[in-house]
Formats: sequence, C-alpha cells, structure tokens
Amino acid sequence: MSAFRDELIAIDGVGELLGSLNTSVCLATNSHPDRVRHSLEVTGLWQFFDPHVFSATHGVAAARAAGMEVVGFCGGSHCRQGHADRLLEAGCTQVFARMGELGEFLTHLARGDHDQNIAECGSASCVYR
Repeated sequence: MSAFRDELIAIDGVGELLGSLNTSVCLATNSHPDRVRHSLEVTGLWQFFDPHVFSATHGVAAARAAGMEVVGFCGGSHCRQGHADRLLEAGCTQVFARMGELGEFLTHLARGDHDQNIAECGSASCVYR
C-alpha cells in the first residue's frame, strides 16, 4: 500500500481541468468505492468529487435515459486496448485520449451556455448536459 500511496499520480492536467470548471462534478466507476476514494485522496482529486461517487454502468445508463450527452476518457495508464470501444458501446458519444482534448471540448460546450454536469465514468470522463 505504501508504493501505491507514493507512486500514484493524477493524469496530467486533470486537476487543472477540474479546478477550472464552474459546474457540478461526480464520479461513476466500476471500482470499489473505498479504493476510488483512497485513489482520489492520494492524488488530491477527492475535493472535486466528494461525496458524489456512483456506479459507472448505472451512471451512463441513467445519463443516456435522460437524454444527456456522455463522453469518455481513455487516456489513463490502466486503460487497456479496446477501452475506447467499450466506452462507446456503453453509451459514450465521443471518447478522448488526452485530457487536453477533453478540456477543449468542455470549454467549447461551456461557451454554448449549456447547463452541464461532469462525471468520471470508470476510466471515462462523462459530460452530462
């Protein structure tokens, strides 16, 4: 557990992106909630999601059922080959491989004066509007 705590780092740019958003943020994941919380605390990102952590499967399905746009992020080192395809199959309309691309998308979306909520879905960042 010491190596995990000492070596885990956030994806480059995610802290800055989350800090720049002026909207609600939540996390939907397939990982155990305790593991996710610990990872977010270690990387300094818990403050952006506390206490909104949900199941990825239910989060994407609920967003799609409500007519929301869901986009995925597959740039994490833990994402295996085919992850982008799985995110698209789960209901994401777009998938980004770099945090900068996601940031550009969110900036463009915000300029359209859309109300949006942001979520992390598994290894995905999902935008709900």
